[in-house]
Amino acid sequence: RNTMETPAAGAAGGAPAVEDVTCTVCLQLYRDPVVLPCKHVFCLSCIEEVWLYIESTVCPHCRTTFTEKPYLQGDPLLSDAVQKYKDATEPAATAAGLPLCDFCTSNRLPAVKTCLKCEVSFCKLHLQPHLVASAFQGHNLVEPIADLAKRKCANHNQLYDQYCASDRQFACMTCSVTDEHKDHKLVRLEEAKPQMRFSFS
Repeated sequence: RNTMETPAAGAAGGAPAVEDVTCTVCLQLYRDPVVLPCKHVFCLSCIEEVWLYIESTVCPHCRTTFTEKPYLQGDPLLSDAVQKYKDATEPAATAAGLPLCDFCTSNRLPAVKTCLKCEVSFCKLHLQPHLVASAFQGHNLVEPIADLAKRKCANHNQLYDQYCASDRQFACMTCSVTDEHKDHKLVRLEEAKPQMRFSFS
């Protein structure tokens, strides 16, 4: 969402969708949302920083150029929607012991995936670069993990990423090439049979 339209409530009048309450500049929940004359919405601090950086009053979304700095109208309905989203998501995630996004700098959103290579959890928005950028190809994304320490090898401080069927043990990359597991039957952890998978909950 990037226009002045009122965010739609979720199912049964619940919280709005995260896309409806997120600034497209900072990818965080709106803080002091303001509406430009072209009806696009940004955080007050974000649009002011953009204009200061590019030395021009241009809408970052539609590229409309304003000859004079426009009046930045606040959006109280959107501010209320942001608060409603925060009230409905973060406390519930925290109470349930679910991991929160490590990239959210404030108003942390619930994580939807954890990257085993980066050892970081991402919300839906901050996950996007991992899904589309070639630099992140090969990164192993799994369901959110609350405590990554439980997935780490005590000997090498690396995340378990393999299962040794010969020893019925979990192994990290270093374990797999040492004498302890060398030449053993190893499979990727995510490909192991469900009963072999380590319980990280």
